[in-house]
Amino acid sequence: MQSIRRITALFILAVLISTRLNSTVSAHSGSHPPLILPAGGGYAEIYPALSKAAIADAQEGVASILILPITLATNPNEIRDAERSQLLNTTESLRAEIEAACQQAAGNSITCLATVAPIFTRQDASNPDLVAQFQPNLSAIFIPDGNAATAMQVIGGTLVEGALVSAHQQGTVIAGTGAGGSLTSTAMLKGYSPGFSAANALNFGAVDLWNTAEQHGFFFGFQDAVIDTHFLQQGNIGRLLNAIHLPEAPYLGIGIDNGTSTIAPEGTHLEDISGRSVVMVLDSETYASADKAGYHGCGENAPAVLPCTPLISLRNVLLHTLAPGGFTYDLNTRQHSLAPTLPSLERNISRLRLPPGAGPLVLSGGLLASPSKGEILDHFTNIASDSEGRVLVIATGYPERSQAEAAAMDLVSSLNVGSDVVVLGPGSSPKEIETAGYTGLLVTGYDPS
Repeated sequence: MQSIRRITALFILAVLISTRLNSTVSAHSGSHPPLILPAGGGYAEIYPALSKAAIADAQEGVASILILPITLATNPNEIRDAERSQLLNTTESLRAEIEAACQQAAGNSITCLATVAPIFTRQDASNPDLVAQFQPNLSAIFIPDGNAATAMQVIGGTLVEGALVSAHQQGTVIAGTGAGGSLTSTAMLKGYSPGFSAANALNFGAVDLWNTAEQHGFFFGFQDAVIDTHFLQQGNIGRLLNAIHLPEAPYLGIGIDNGTSTIAPEGTHLEDISGRSVVMVLDSETYASADKAGYHGCGENAPAVLPCTPLISLRNVLLHTLAPGGFTYDLNTRQHSLAPTLPSLERNISRLRLPPGAGPLVLSGGLLASPSKGEILDHFTNIASDSEGRVLVIATGYPERSQAEAAAMDLVSSLNVGSDVVVLGPGSSPKEIETAGYTGLLVTGYDPS
């Protein structure tokens, strides 16, 4: 049903623009297939890739780049004169930077010309004079960072959305950075739902994914993947993991770091990674991760006072990274250029087993500042002791003894069992600790080395 609605909407867009553009549109003379160039954020680091793509598609000696600042809009329905003036100043600076970077890359053989289509509202997006800037001789269209959702609200169902479809089909490079890059997947990652952030991105309901006929990214964008940007810099791996396991979402996620871009011919494979970091691919389909994914964590042991939001549990999610250079990834075959897809996996997890007779080992990512400290320590004491048990708290690796003592006492105050404290400072040996009589050992460390 989703596909039918998208095809219908795309057909309506084609009809919508045909009478406006058919009189001026001629076949694009570029030799390459339609290109998408998503970037994870930033500008200066991605200008070389944008310039290279535009120069390769120069028409009659001119590389023409149209800047479409729809992501800078704050209200799709109206804009004050002062805000429009400010946004025009911003886009003019961007235009000058892009034109200069392109010209430097082109040398004397190609002329680079960057222009701005000042489209910030739906009224702008329906203005035939502004739509006329989408000429068939464009080499590239560039969309800056900002707000992807507002951008789609500005152009959705308008002549400009249709003009973008037409330009892409004619071979014009469609490039975007940050939010502009997010627009290049049809299933568009709007961002976090209210009340969520990178800190709780794996919770149920944390992610707002637009993937309907009414709310979406570019129809001509990646069909089988979700794009996320500012990826590792803003800790968005949890967000993308959550997004690709939502109902009707593509099972493939592409995370692009800030200052990094990739070329995607026809949206079917990634190549020409450039910039200062990596592109990361998350695949939850090859080993059926999506089939087993589910949200858990609010059963009989849910906290009685605090609300409990289930967390996603996953298995067999493949992770690939593509560094700048000659690495590629095929979105259809799910194959990295480093090696062919493995027919099967063999695992040996003997080293993950505890020695015979050993008690349970509880690992935590940090308790002192955790809101779940009490719940985790209750779990620890339940399995480590009984009514007659006693726990030894060991604090080590702290710069000062007073800090170690404070950390240990903070944990002791949350334990519902008798306890003692030992501080190991520089030069101390664990052999000095007498553990006889204790049913649980709780170690807190500051510096693991």
